[in-house]
Amino acid sequence: MIKTQCSANLRFEQFLKRPCLSHNLLLHIMRVYQLLSNQSTMVYEPVQEMVSFSFENRSEFVDFLTQLPNLTGLELLILMNPIIPPNQDVH
Repeated sequence: MIKTQCSANLRFEQFLKRPCLSHNLLLHIMRVYQLLSNQSTMVYEPVQEMVSFSFENRSEFVDFLTQLPNLTGLELLILMNPIIPPNQDVH
């Protein structure tokens, strides 16, 4: 199952050194960042973390990573903002 968690703006150094926020150290975490093209240095710089996804095993992580380029904007938006039915927890 996919979990999402958003965070505030990050500087490049912070994003590289950021610890995993998971209580379970065995989770695989994928973070999606908004990037800004710096025209003077010709480098993409992270502006903010948009969402993070956690996976229980590497196989799920790789499967999602493989499918990510094929997702439409709407599909990614739905994954970033899931609608949780009443009386259910996100795990």
